[in-house]
Amino acid sequence: MRKALYALALLPAFAAASLAVPAAEDPAVVFKQRFSIQEQIILAGVLTDPAQAEAFAQDSLALPSPELFDKWRVRMTLLAKDYLSKDHLLNDNAKTVSQMIEPAEWATLFISLKFLQNGSTLDAAKALYFHNKIDRANEKLAEGDTSTAHDAVAEGRPRLVKSCQEYLSSPEAVNALTAWGKQKHDEAVRKSRQLAANARNAREQAEAVLKNHKTTATREKTAAKASSGYDGGRGRAGGGTPVYAGNGKLKHHQSGLARSSPSSKSQAPLAVKPPPAPDDGMAELHANARKNAGHLPRNMAIIGGLIGALGFLAGPIVGAAAVAAGALAGYELGKKLFG
Repeated sequence: MRKALYALALLPAFAAASLAVPAAEDPAVVFKQRFSIQEQIILAGVLTDPAQAEAFAQDSLALPSPELFDKWRVRMTLLAKDYLSKDHLLNDNAKTVSQMIEPAEWATLFISLKFLQNGSTLDAAKALYFHNKIDRANEKLAEGDTSTAHDAVAEGRPRLVKSCQEYLSSPEAVNALTAWGKQKHDEAVRKSRQLAANARNAREQAEAVLKNHKTTATREKTAAKASSGYDGGRGRAGGGTPVYAGNGKLKHHQSGLARSSPSSKSQAPLAVKPPPAPDDGMAELHANARKNAGHLPRNMAIIGGLIGALGFLAGPIVGAAAVAAGALAGYELGKKLFG
């Protein structure tokens, strides 16, 4: 019984001790608080994108580093530039101010009001004034009146524009953009070098394949010649290896064709008596020629004398005929030339 009463007495102390231990904070909240107030206002607009919010939660679990902060500062600058570069329409069919404007714009206005509430007395008064104006605008929107909502948005937007402009000119944003630009440039250079290396490797591989193809073709050609039995011409007629006698004169050609067996003995050629030449009458012609050789000069002198006598007798007749023929030929030529 005493133990039970003692335990009941200690319960308040245990309860106070448990309340004194702070609950573990959300890593994303802690990571977000590492940025400046101005950055947190614009970051609220970035995180309205579910994909960006998930990536931010993952990065909040990593060890903080300058590269990690610059990563999100670049995204803030991109949002600020996008907001300042275009007009933003209003949804007049909305039921609340938060639905009338874009999600990123409402998130930045909402977080701005929270920071004003936690600021100085003047900032808290400004926050209260604007908060009441939004409440009245929502009441009017429920009645179908959009004028109060338009006024509230028109009063809040210049604050957001000024915040974006100031952040873009801040050292944090400028340094982050510079680092991001250098990173993009380095990535482009790295990709360009990789493409060049890939092209070089492809060219070298193509050259190696072509060289291998030529080598294979040469080997196949050589193998084809060997398999066809080509012997360098030793097997053709008249070919073969020349064999010389002891005095250096060509004796014969050693043919590459099949030769007689080494066991066969070489024999001396048999003496063959040539057959008698057929009788063609030439011996008789030779005998007659020798016989008539002594009479030939005398006969030729007689024949010459007779020819000379005939020429003497026929000379005048032949000469007169030649003169007549010449005169006739001259008359015909003159007739043709002169008339």
